[in-house]
Amino acid sequence: MDYTIERVIADFELMTDWEDRYSYLIELGKGLPEFSSEDRTEHTMVHGCVSQVWMSFCVKDELEEPTLLIRGASDSTIVCGIIFLLILIYSEKPLSVVKTINPEPVFEKLKLREHLTPQRSNGISALILRINQKTAKLSSLLEKNERHNTYPPNTTTTTRATLA
Repeated sequence: MDYTIERVIADFELMTDWEDRYSYLIELGKGLPEFSSEDRTEHTMVHGCVSQVWMSFCVKDELEEPTLLIRGASDSTIVCGIIFLLILIYSEKPLSVVKTINPEPVFEKLKLREHLTPQRSNGISALILRINQKTAKLSSLLEKNERHNTYPPNTTTTTRATLA
């Protein structure tokens, strides 16, 4: 089933009970792609979250503009759902667009922060900060590589920069 952030917002609006919304968020998180144990390293760990969270980032350059791809995982089912939402918001979008995204209106529409513990809400902020930092670093790497007409090692023709 294909999800968009607009669809998730609409689905949330149909539910009146927060237990149903939490269950839905957990189900969304079960749809995250596999994130192998080999990828769960200190380098991919997101600090500032109560739960263990790992995220990796890469750029796909098959389209007109370099596009951000995000993968993530957590040991918490509810956090997996939050990661799923952030992937819907940020992933598979041009880097130039990602740099301008403010996800807070989405969380306001979902009323998610007000129904999470302060620690989980701080975790969302840590995830957003990590996405913004990695996006800036990937953009900088791509600009540097294009100026020097070189590409990072261990990349393919479709991926010119990868960061954990």
